[in-house]
Amino acid sequence: MADDSVPVAVPQHIWLVGGAAMLWGLYGLVNYVMVQVKIAQYMAGKSADDLANFIGPSILSHAMWLIMIFAMLSGAVLLLMHRRHAVLAFWVTFLAMLGMRAENLVLFGLDFFYAYSVNALIFIGLSFAIIIGLIVYSSRMKARGVLH
Repeated sequence: MADDSVPVAVPQHIWLVGGAAMLWGLYGLVNYVMVQVKIAQYMAGKSADDLANFIGPSILSHAMWLIMIFAMLSGAVLLLMHRRHAVLAFWVTFLAMLGMRAENLVLFGLDFFYAYSVNALIFIGLSFAIIIGLIVYSSRMKARGVLH
């Protein structure tokens, strides 16, 4: 752990990572709003199975979806502000994602993999990869003393 009396140089890539995390979180927010408002042009690009999974889930899924979005946005802001709580926010995002997917497995069973389009499954995998990457990145920045 870095000594608090000696300032740690902030790497320039933290702005890139924090900005990308913010854009990813904002995409999630736009996606949620578009699905909830049912914007026809936006919904036209989704398969029937994907639409059923977006609109049909329980209130618990919707709550976890919102927690994911706002924890992600909070983590991005905290990362840009060089705050160590970014790690916690990204963990909350990951746990909400895991909870939402666990509920999907309970609802759909092994049909989970057939209930979504291939594109949706790729997106889910990409989402997990991004949040795991952000957890690792922010944890390393915290360990180096960049996040305080």
